[in-house]
Amino acid sequence: MIADLVQNLVAEPGAVSPLATLQELRVARGTLVVQDKRLGVAWHVIQFDLTLRRHQHGLTGAGHITLAWQDALTNVDIMLVYEHATEKLTLDSTFTDLRPSALATVVPAWQAVAGADVPLSGKLAAALDTHGQLRDLQFKLSGGPGRVSHVAVLPQALPSSTITAQGHLDGTQAMLHLDAATIAFGTARAAGPRLSISGTAQELKNAVTINGQVTLTGLRMAELQDYWPAGVSADARAWLTGNLVAGTVEEAKAQVIVTLPNTTIPMAKLERLRGTLRYQDLEVHYLQPLPPATGVSGSASFDQQGFRIQTSLPPTIVAYPAEH
Repeated sequence: MIADLVQNLVAEPGAVSPLATLQELRVARGTLVVQDKRLGVAWHVIQFDLTLRRHQHGLTGAGHITLAWQDALTNVDIMLVYEHATEKLTLDSTFTDLRPSALATVVPAWQAVAGADVPLSGKLAAALDTHGQLRDLQFKLSGGPGRVSHVAVLPQALPSSTITAQGHLDGTQAMLHLDAATIAFGTARAAGPRLSISGTAQELKNAVTINGQVTLTGLRMAELQDYWPAGVSADARAWLTGNLVAGTVEEAKAQVIVTLPNTTIPMAKLERLRGTLRYQDLEVHYLQPLPPATGVSGSASFDQQGFRIQTSLPPTIVAYPAEH
């Protein structure tokens, strides 16, 4: 909508659109309701302010929008610049109290983050062409507290105290570059593990391939089954949750490649897994039915073929069939 408005405003005088004759367009304290009959949803803008000014090199503008959806109000401030020479439209915006779970109800492309019921604030810098096609999107956001889930990876919603993320989206390559993202699970009164992620996600051939580096700290073994990604190495999950029943993972690092098909209920397919971890005070049942080893501390490495525990005890290699 904004791209169409800008295109009409920067057209040569005498063009079909009457907007081409304007030098300035101003809307103050407007309201707007957008009905999407295809999806059966509506956007309610309870405050809409916009100023656009034409000049010899293009167009500049500023605006403010307050969106009402579900039980939240999202405020967005926008700065706009269009340059004739490059035919490039740039939008710089800041926002507060944006809930991805609410946005996903009206924007189908955001279904991947429908499980993020977290109030977010942040900054966006977008570059578009004159047809409104996204070239590049820079983002930096933070938020919390709330709850986080994902239908294919983390189906059980878990509480989170804070979330941060920074990166950019290359619209021409359909690739997301995540410089850094962190999720502090738990609440202010009961802290949980902390997850840090960086990497890329690209859509190719009806599937999204995620290539990421993951670091997890402060995970209690009793909670491992809650945080293990659904559909990823079920054999490894069964052995670890069944045989490591106490203690803490101080730090786990992994390089992961996962494919998510573009289906109604996507199932994650693990393409590659390799990592290491440090742990303390484990209770290990690795020679059942003999009594478990307790108070075990040390390190381990793992991949799709096995989990190798290094302790003061004899080295243990846990092997399970590779998953395809």
